[in-house]
Amino acid sequence: MTVTGGFIEQCEQEQLHLSGAIQSHGALLVASEANIISHASANITDWLPDDQGISVGQPLPDGLSALAQRLKPEPGSRLRFVNAPVDGCHCSMILTRSKDQSVVFELLPVEGSDPEQASAGRLHHFREFASNDEIQRAREQLTEKVLQASGFDRVLYYRFRQDGTGEVLAESVGPAAQGQYLGLRFPASDIPKIARDLYRQSPWRTIPDAPADNIGIFGREDTPPDLSYVDLRSVSPVHRAYMHNMGVVGSASFPVMVAGELVALISCHASRPLRLSLPTLNMLNDQVTSYALALKEFRTRERMNLLSTARSRTDYLKQRITEAGGLVQNWDGISERLLEEFEADGVVLETGQELLQAGLQAEPETLEALVAWLCSETNERTLKLSDHLQADCPDMPLSEVAGAMALRFRRADGLDGYCMLLGKEETQEIAWGGRPDKPPEDSQGSLGITPRRSFERWLETRMGHSRPWPELAQLKLYKFRELLVELLH
Repeated sequence: MTVTGGFIEQCEQEQLHLSGAIQSHGALLVASEANIISHASANITDWLPDDQGISVGQPLPDGLSALAQRLKPEPGSRLRFVNAPVDGCHCSMILTRSKDQSVVFELLPVEGSDPEQASAGRLHHFREFASNDEIQRAREQLTEKVLQASGFDRVLYYRFRQDGTGEVLAESVGPAAQGQYLGLRFPASDIPKIARDLYRQSPWRTIPDAPADNIGIFGREDTPPDLSYVDLRSVSPVHRAYMHNMGVVGSASFPVMVAGELVALISCHASRPLRLSLPTLNMLNDQVTSYALALKEFRTRERMNLLSTARSRTDYLKQRITEAGGLVQNWDGISERLLEEFEADGVVLETGQELLQAGLQAEPETLEALVAWLCSETNERTLKLSDHLQADCPDMPLSEVAGAMALRFRRADGLDGYCMLLGKEETQEIAWGGRPDKPPEDSQGSLGITPRRSFERWLETRMGHSRPWPELAQLKLYKFRELLVELLH
């Protein structure tokens, strides 16, 4: 499903990290690498004593300068102080190194609006997962733990799918929560790429009171500071409208990062303003990190087991092909094994000298379009996959073939070949959180357009798609290509 292009373009073009403003529950100060104050929020004097001499263009006071010296030089490095060790300053403080080596000081209240929740904050360490069922139970434990420790009305485990859409795999709710999102899918435009990139750069994103007015930042020059790593960053007008339409006033999100990849968000919603204290945020971040590490270990072990199994099966295929006198001579047996291994409906193999097919057949026009689609990738080692060829493959004719996973290879004698696994159309039913292709509505305000207002369950009967290709199946196909290169010479 798609959303009106203009809305997506507006979301992606928002310079979220250059908003030039912060949320009103804190204050901000930016110092250059030379310890000269370059930017400050308009409320900075409400947070630091008058005798600190805070002024844009002036040197950073000694107490703050001493803290900045403790920060590592790598961009994104952080220091957190529940009670900042600066004379006369009663606040929490987060220091972050920016990409230009400047230091950003975020000043925050010492306590959150629900400090008693910290008593529920004992860290639960997730152990090594043994199965996908155990992972699902861990997701449910994680959302429940965050709900109890934070005081939010709803906590979601929102997983990002390969196509950019999201789905809610676990949900914990309090008595004030209305409706249910468990099992629902959301379009990729709900969390656009520019927002996902920012989630990767911070341990959390909090919006204690979305409707509250922003606080401006002033500086020596008109250029606003880079707030990519800054949680106090003001709320995007589009996101504020989105939250309003969902009935959410306070929110917090914790990225689930696995091997540098954003795989999910722990998304927290409240229908009232809700700000968490720094100790609670630290504890919840540790909780999410514990889960992410256990998930990483499971994925690594699963990948290693798959590679080991793939090697043994490749060795078996090699033996069968050798005993039969060649791949072509044993194509019936090999193709049957490939169809089973990849759960595919058809397979096509161009050896460089012969074209072989089995199972679901690709008509000449379909095969021509698929080859052009595959060869459009300049890197011959890149694997191409789609579960909706009518949308992804240019000039794709009407065909029983709805999906494909394919790659090219080059033989030792210089001839080129390719292997394609084919999937037939399967009717699918997908439950969305609101109609994903509903056009955005005109707005009388400055936005011009606003996000959709309905998030009620909307059922789509999807045609023209094959079953999605499993992520680990790609590894199997890469291993099979190695065997083809070895045998076809």
